[in-house]
Amino acid sequence: NSVFLGRVDGKLSSNDTFWVRYNFGGSYNGALEPFGGLVAENNGGIQRLTDNSLALNNTYTSSPLNLVNETRFLFTRRNQKIDPIDSVPQVRIFAPEGMIVFGQSTFLPQPRVFNIFQIINNTSLVRGQHQIKFGVDFQRFSTVGRETQLPVFLGGGAFFTDLDFAQITQMPGLPKLNSLQAFDPALRTPVQKAFLSVLSGFAPTLFPGFPSNVPLADLPLPTFYTQGFGDPSLSTFGKEFSFYVQDDFKLRPNLIIKAGLRYDLIRLNFVPKNNGNFSPRLSFSYSPAKFNKLSIHGAYGLFFAGALVGQAFAIQTINSGAFNVPTMPFPFSVLPFSLPGRKFPQTTALPPGIEVIPQFTQGSGFAPVLKNSYSQQTTFGLSYSLNPNTAISLDYAFVRGIKLFGQRDINPSYNLKLVLIVTTMH
Repeated sequence: NSVFLGRVDGKLSSNDTFWVRYNFGGSYNGALEPFGGLVAENNGGIQRLTDNSLALNNTYTSSPLNLVNETRFLFTRRNQKIDPIDSVPQVRIFAPEGMIVFGQSTFLPQPRVFNIFQIINNTSLVRGQHQIKFGVDFQRFSTVGRETQLPVFLGGGAFFTDLDFAQITQMPGLPKLNSLQAFDPALRTPVQKAFLSVLSGFAPTLFPGFPSNVPLADLPLPTFYTQGFGDPSLSTFGKEFSFYVQDDFKLRPNLIIKAGLRYDLIRLNFVPKNNGNFSPRLSFSYSPAKFNKLSIHGAYGLFFAGALVGQAFAIQTINSGAFNVPTMPFPFSVLPFSLPGRKFPQTTALPPGIEVIPQFTQGSGFAPVLKNSYSQQTTFGLSYSLNPNTAISLDYAFVRGIKLFGQRDINPSYNLKLVLIVTTMH
């Protein structure tokens, strides 16, 4: 990692100061994606990240008005590139021990170039026993051109599960392969190999469009194979506006109350709009007169989440139509995984003869009325000073997440055999 800092400070007058700061940060992480256990190292990613930030600040104070005003402008350009450690197709084996994963990560490579502009203004006023604070915060962030990409299975993906041929063909008494036998032909029994050799001859009849003389007994047999084709780049931008006001006031010399209200409004393309969110905040600090070494404090507030930039980008990549992720069921899944490199060549168009079949694809979208996630946070504590150098504290914190953003899967029901036949005839 490398960091460079530069700063200039100055005075416009005795009560008006400014500073300018430039920050550069560069980092390299060769193990960004977590791996270990049943997840192989080549499922990870390599991150190269550079940040260039410029900040300007002006602080104005007025003693007669008991006023402090701060204005700050920030600009950041973030250039991040995450490359896969390996370019072999991703393999997922649903084994009894758990899901075994190796090969190129699902969402890599992932270049990102973002510009972020932010303007902040904060004001503090002292009026008697009240210290009033209020301010605004405006932020705009956007991608640069079409340099940002979020592909899905660009290197291909093969999924190995148990294969029950009695269920697939609706013919009782046929053998079954577990997920490891489906992946590794060397683990198959002589009976299983003999059946697969016979199936190779009947497959074109059972599954119209499937080629003849494919040596199923000697090939890996993924249940599904998927691969992304097209242009996964998009341009996106968003805006965030916030306003807050807070009053710190002393009801008594030993009791301080802090009450505030914050409003946040987020606008992000591809995401449904709402009217913003109000977040109340309340806290207190109290020291009993008869126990001046004891301090009691507590706070409550609502805290809303920020913009769903990554989720919006991922959903729009699929919904734009410029990037397609077709999925091929067994036995057609065997064909791309038997090609050199275990995948189709990476192109911007679908390979000849490959279509996007709705029953075997995934569509994503936001709920029409999308609520921002938020949390309720409460703290309460006691602190007692034994002497000038020693204090005992007891604190409690409560956090509850509400309307948390998550994925809801809606799967249509269909007859597997019927879909296999119909989809091959398109």
